[in-house]
Amino acid sequence: MHLPSIIAVLSEKPIGGPFNEMLSLIGIAAIIVAIFRGIKSLRPSPPVAPPQPHPAQVVPQPAPAIAAAGITPEIIAVIAAAVADKPGGPYRWHGFLPMDGQPVQGADTAVFTDDDGKQYLITGKHANDWNVADCLYELAPDCLSAVQATLLHTGGEAPALFKHQGVYYLLHSHLTGLYVNENFYHTATNIHGPWQAKGKIAQGDHSANTFQTQTTDVVPVAGRKGAFIWIGDSIRNNAQSTSRTVWLPLTIRDRGEMEIRWRDAWDFSRFDGPR
Repeated sequence: MHLPSIIAVLSEKPIGGPFNEMLSLIGIAAIIVAIFRGIKSLRPSPPVAPPQPHPAQVVPQPAPAIAAAGITPEIIAVIAAAVADKPGGPYRWHGFLPMDGQPVQGADTAVFTDDDGKQYLITGKHANDWNVADCLYELAPDCLSAVQATLLHTGGEAPALFKHQGVYYLLHSHLTGLYVNENFYHTATNIHGPWQAKGKIAQGDHSANTFQTQTTDVVPVAGRKGAFIWIGDSIRNNAQSTSRTVWLPLTIRDRGEMEIRWRDAWDFSRFDGPR
């Protein structure tokens, strides 16, 4: 891990980054999802009930802290943090993620660690347009505050960010509520932009509406330089509080060009050879 402690940013969707563990928070419950060894991708199928969080992992939302921060019902989403010394918790409530003395607003977050060790949070900037104006927040070294904000102007929701050979790839979903769509991506050589629109991420057989899923994360494969796994969740197909995920290898076709194709089954040998 790059952080001295594990920072869990409270959000309505899973968050990820170049960690060996993927941190996911549902409401304010911290649920740790380990990256499996020996992965087989699954066709989208009816969801199953997710594991319930251990009581030690649940972080209660402290009402006095909300009032002290001046948060009103008109603010639809703010970002907060809980801290733990290990992925399984227990997590300690830290408070809202501030920038210039105000809580950072937004939802559908993602986190990313750059090659220089800087940590970033991607989310919408304002409560009234958080799903439209994507914002990149550079975090303080302890990840408990934001020090700089950059509007990316890429649009969409469900962001996932990764980097390969000096190129940043930013994946998004269109804004279609509880319905799946053709997820898309942008690229840039500077994390602050400008970003270039590239098109849809899913190609080939069964790729309609991004394999009937929405992008959740892109995870680097430990020990395999240049290897990435794309993860999509199927919760939007059924509008229920449960979800299954689809795990597929991500292919970099050329510098700044990526795609994801359906595979009935696969393993880590898919990443052998030049990339």
